[in-house]
This record gives sequence, C-alpha cells and structure tokens, in this order.
Amino acid sequence: MKERAERIAARALKDALEVLDNKLEGITLAEMDATHEVSELAASRDYCALLAIVSGLSGAKESAEYWINRPVKR
Repeated sequence: MKERAERIAARALKDALEVLDNKLEGITLAEMDATHEVSELAASRDYCALLAIVSGLSGAKESAEYWINRPVKR
C-alpha cells in the first residue's frame, strides 16, 4: 500500500514539474522588454501579472527541486 502511494506521488510530482516547465517556456516577456520603456512596463497590468506568474512558477519549481534533491537524514 505504501509503495503504491509513493509511486502515485512520484508520478504526480513528475507531471507537475513537466507542467511547470511547459508553462514557463510558453511565457515570454522578451518582446515587451525590447519594445517598451521601463515606465511603460510598470504601468502595464498584463505585463506585471505575467511577471508575477513567472516568478510564482519559478519559485514553485525551485522549491520542488530543493525538496527532491535534499539529502535525507535518517
């Protein structure tokens, strides 16, 4: 029972990280950065919202990877 639950959790984690990667790859702010002044970017609700999303997704991925790679003390 424990092994099955652990396999399910591992599969869900793999899927979640894949979704994060795919979403992060799909969001590009480079064109906005290249064509707008900083003051215009700061005034754009869409740009600021996307920036918040990218930051949140990146933070979630970083946090998950920390826990995945953290040494287990027994």
